[in-house]
Amino acid sequence: MLADPEDGALEPGVRLDSYELLGLVARGGMANVWLARQRMKHGLETVVAIKTILPEFSLDPAFQVMFLDEARIACRIDHSNVARLLDVGEARGHSYIVMEHVAGESLSRLRKTLARDSERIPLDVALRVTSDLCAALHAAHELVDGYGQLLHVVHRDVSPQNILLSDGGMVKLIDFGVAKARDRFAAETSAGFAKGKARYMAPEQSGGGSVDRRADVWGVGAVLYELVAGRTPMDGPNDAAVFRALMGDAPVDRLPDEVPEPVRTVVHRALERSPDARFPTALAMRDALEEASERLGLRGTSMALERLCAQKLGTRIAERKRTVDSWLRAANAREGEQGTPVSASIGTVAAVTVTVVGGDGAEERSVVSMTNEATALAPVPRRRWRSAVMGAAGMLVLAAAGWLMLGKTPAPTVVQPAASLPPAAAPVPSPPSASTAPATAPALATTSAPSAASAPSSTTAHAPRGRPHPTAAPSHDWGGIQ
Repeated sequence: MLADPEDGALEPGVRLDSYELLGLVARGGMANVWLARQRMKHGLETVVAIKTILPEFSLDPAFQVMFLDEARIACRIDHSNVARLLDVGEARGHSYIVMEHVAGESLSRLRKTLARDSERIPLDVALRVTSDLCAALHAAHELVDGYGQLLHVVHRDVSPQNILLSDGGMVKLIDFGVAKARDRFAAETSAGFAKGKARYMAPEQSGGGSVDRRADVWGVGAVLYELVAGRTPMDGPNDAAVFRALMGDAPVDRLPDEVPEPVRTVVHRALERSPDARFPTALAMRDALEEASERLGLRGTSMALERLCAQKLGTRIAERKRTVDSWLRAANAREGEQGTPVSASIGTVAAVTVTVVGGDGAEERSVVSMTNEATALAPVPRRRWRSAVMGAAGMLVLAAAGWLMLGKTPAPTVVQPAASLPPAAAPVPSPPSASTAPATAPALATTSAPSAASAPSSTTAHAPRGRPHPTAAPSHDWGGIQ
């Protein structure tokens, strides 16, 4: 039986409308992220990520508005490099957002894993990731309302923690929780208070001032700077030191000479203190990155990114898949189902990560997700199979009996010519026979052959009364499943 606690607490097995919670992925600053599944017709199901407001904030109107603002912004963005928002709802006293479940890890996780082995992300892959990131941001920056007017969306939290790398080599931008937009209902940042992560924040953003899309261009530059140099452009022992550096006048430290000149040129333009000196749009920065890759003969591909993640994060990927499979088995057990989920390719349904703040103040993203191969169809319980087989056997027995009873046609009665019969006044009764009519029903004399309606045909197949001729069942294709 599915869990359904009356106090509104969330736990595996609880349903939020049509979504069944499978397991808690992580706890963030204002929300929890759950893995959940949604059942559809014909036994299909999808796995999604659901973000819910933490109980201590669920009754705060300001958090409610901020939470729904994220949904309003994200649901308008339709781009392959942005994690999709699928649904928004409220159930059991909880507001929730349903998101694409990205099967992968954060860029921060990959960078730190490589750093432990004194390695860095290969330059071709770094350029590929940041180029795709620019494409995602440009899609957000260009959002318009119903009248074609720009919404002036600014992400404001471009950082490695908010960049997901799928197991298939896709780059996905997530978390518009602190994004700025023209029609955002939540109050804008108070004077002197900045939203975002200090080490990737533009100088004009650090003081809580007005920002535009060029603040996100700085964020991309800061991410690429860290990937190629091993440190952030504005570094320090703590966030306070970083803020002081941001609010000063000193330029960003130059990249080491080992970084190719075309890449240094792009990075330093993105990190100009004056917004007017930066690339005017994320698209312009993307063009510059692609040109730099071409000049250097580098061809970063999604396949190269996929291979890198598999080599460096293979153990973590396998552990993640085992976790999801165990949650699905537990969900099936709660419903009394038996057997192992059947894999089916029904589209990428994949994930969200959340921020976990460590003792040193560093933020990390944790992802629990699954690939297409792990997407499961609900198995049919054995009890249902047994009932179905017994019912089908009974139907076959009844059908066979009907065919035998209705398919028998009485043998034609042998009649004598009229001349050979005795006078009608003295009929000669026929001896009783199992195949002839009773003696009290004398045969009628006739000189004509039996009519077509009464004579059996040797060439016509008789269908049983009330049962049409069988026809081919229509073929259904549900996601490639026949």
